[in-house]
Amino acid sequence: RPGNGRPGAGVVGGPVKVILDDDTLPDLDALAARFTAAHRAGHPVAVHCVTRVQTVLTLAALDIAGPRRGDRLEHGAVVPPELYGQLHRTGLVVVAQPNFIAERGDRYLVDVTDQDPASLYPAASLVRAGIGLAAGTDAPFGHPDPWRAIAAAVTRRTAAGIVLGADECLDAASALALFLTDPADLTRVRLGARGDLCLLHRPLRAALRDPSAVQVRLTIVDGVPLGG
Repeated sequence: RPGNGRPGAGVVGGPVKVILDDDTLPDLDALAARFTAAHRAGHPVAVHCVTRVQTVLTLAALDIAGPRRGDRLEHGAVVPPELYGQLHRTGLVVVAQPNFIAERGDRYLVDVTDQDPASLYPAASLVRAGIGLAAGTDAPFGHPDPWRAIAAAVTRRTAAGIVLGADECLDAASALALFLTDPADLTRVRLGARGDLCLLHRPLRAALRDPSAVQVRLTIVDGVPLGG
């Protein structure tokens, strides 16, 4: 994010990113050791989890290493409900990309054969289970417009108009809240934190009836106007 025109201003150290691939999964103890090393260095971990086995392995490794505040599952494309209790106990946050349902949902219906496409990228069920949930767009792999992702979280409608997992739909205010978190603490916005501002053409309640970037009049980040 920009900051006062100084190189590196506003940039802070974040979680250690850990990429998992089903074809080259690390040994459980080796993965736990990576988590432990990151925690000892003062960093939480952000683990790329898009399959059931990746999610299970991550939780098992964190059970060994011990979770740290700020640890999170990136994507959370497949989070089996039987793991919700463990997720809640460890305090992990899931950072999802609801826009992928809109952008890739029709492809999921064709290509995904080992998982119910309607259960991909769960949202409302995670919230009901008390699991921290935040969102991003995964740009440039997803469309960068967060309002598209907010609308997708509300409708879970593919480009062809098919609803994937109606039970996982969020109301508009909850979908917006997924993007109103501190990157260093995705569970909340800290009192006294430096404020950013998104000024809308209409009152928020009216704008959320049709979440869209056309509702935005002006965006201010770290005190710098970036336009609408």
